[in-house]
Amino acid sequence: MSALEQEILDKFHQLDVEAQKRVRTIIDQETAVQAQRSNPDEWLQNARALRAEMRAKYGKLAFSIAEVIADVREERLNDLINRDR
Repeated sequence: MSALEQEILDKFHQLDVEAQKRVRTIIDQETAVQAQRSNPDEWLQNARALRAEMRAKYGKLAFSIAEVIADVREERLNDLINRDR
């Protein structure tokens, strides 16, 4: 064990129980993130699985930003027209 590892463990043991739990949680999260970064094939596989799940649930979403802007403009115009009445 390196001196740094020993120092980290010594500091960890100085923490109270709740602080140790928080540190463990943070370390677990960091480890999971690093594992995803180190395996891009697994990340891509998970992304594709999520896309398939979303398509199965909602269908294929096909829209353009122009359509979204047109819808927002139409809604805003309707709001303005209804205020004048």
